[in-house]
This record gives sequence, C-alpha cells and structure tokens, in this order.
Amino acid sequence: MISYRRVLIALCFSLSLGSCDFFDQAQGLMETVVEVPAVSVGDIELARSPAFGKLAGYYCPRVYSAPLVDDLCRNLVGAPPPVEELFFRFVLPLEVGNPNEFPLPAVSLLTALEVFSGDEARELSAVCIRFCDTSEVDCNPYDPNACYSDDPDIRSVDDFAGAALNYLTIYLADSVQGTVPPELRVKTIPALGKATVFITFDVAPGAVLSVMEALFLAQVDKLVSGDTFALSIPYSIQGSIWFHVQNFGRFGVSYGPVEGTWDF
Repeated sequence: MISYRRVLIALCFSLSLGSCDFFDQAQGLMETVVEVPAVSVGDIELARSPAFGKLAGYYCPRVYSAPLVDDLCRNLVGAPPPVEELFFRFVLPLEVGNPNEFPLPAVSLLTALEVFSGDEARELSAVCIRFCDTSEVDCNPYDPNACYSDDPDIRSVDDFAGAALNYLTIYLADSVQGTVPPELRVKTIPALGKATVFITFDVAPGAVLSVMEALFLAQVDKLVSGDTFALSIPYSIQGSIWFHVQNFGRFGVSYGPVEGTWDF
C-alpha cells in the first residue's frame, strides 16, 4: 500500500503552516491509497524459431575445418541462409491483478532475457518500452528513461547496464501509419479486475547463435551421419512494469526471474 497522507502531514508541519489550509484543499489527494497490483508471468511461448535445416546450414561451415568445407556442407544441409532468417520470437504474458477500485494504466515495461545461464555461455539483452497514448501520432516505444526507479527493490535499466544492445525488439503485428499499433498502446487494468498484457519480442540472431554453436560442435557426428537431434535453449526472463495513477504518480512492480526451456 502506498499513500500520500504521511507525506502531506509531514510537509504541513515541517513548513509550520499553522492551520494548514492547503492540507484541507488536498483532502482528495491525501486519501489516495494505491494497493500494489500482483504481477506474474504466464506461459512464455516460443512463437517462431529457425528451422533446424537452416540452423544446420548456418553452422556447418563454422564447425568444419576440412578442405572443400563449403561443398561438403552444401551437400549435407544446403546453403547457409541469410542471418536475418535466424531470429527467434517469443510471447511474454504478464498477468496483472488490480486490487484497487480504479483502473491502473500500465505505461512502461522493462524486459531482460538471458539464455544459457549458469556455467554455460550466456547472452543478456534488455529493452525498455514506453506504451503510447492513442493520441500520439509519432510513437517511439524505445525509451530507456521510462524504466528508471528510485526504489531499490524495483528492477530498472541500471540493473541491466551490461546487457547487450539491440537484441530485443517488440514485434508489431498490426502497424498503420499515423496510428499507435495495439501492441504499443497503454495497457489499462480494470478496477478490481485482472488482465493479461501480451507483448511479443523478436530476438536478433546475434543474441543466440554464438552460444548455440557449442551445441552443434557437441553433436557434429550426428550432423555428419544425417541423424537429427533436438536443441534446447534454457532461458530466464525478468523485469518490471510501471503504472500511473492520476493525482498520485508513477510506480513500478518487478516480475521474475522466470526460467524455462525452449525445445526445437
């Protein structure tokens, strides 16, 4: 629970305002109490990943050092695909419960993705998204300033200062010039209700391909013999989401880390 009552009382006495007329005028504000919403992560879906054959075509020239390696790889798995075809896409569902008697607009979101953590190689990427008002004609969702917090318990962009840049981008399914796409609009959680905020991200190939190379090296014999093998990418996702309440201000709630595995 967050309240301005104590702040107003303290300000009143510290300024020695006597009758504190302003305190009466701010009666509505001092009664503003915000219950922190519950935020959890639903099932994270890997919505798109490169076909195994394309990955094999990409890695084959990198794991072999034999003469005529290009011809060998082309005969085994085909030509290397363009790198831009090797991206990953996942859907992040944030389930938000609003215990307040007024709607809660979600205005910004910080998401950090880590793959192959622990003793294995890892890549970390983080992105800050500002949800836009429907009246904004030119909406730029990428605003790191929208993901700062004065509360040390809330994860902010400073907590991911070493994260890789430009690896995570929001996926826009429906974008019309001059309008704010649905994916970028402010997300409002109804009063005393629940809602799921779905955000779809594209992961640039550079965030994953380098750490996946070890998987192919470990199973190169199966690749040569024509056998198939499964690939698994362990991941961890965490971040924060910020809300804004009129006459109160902005506050954040952290979520995760949530761990899982993408198999393909």
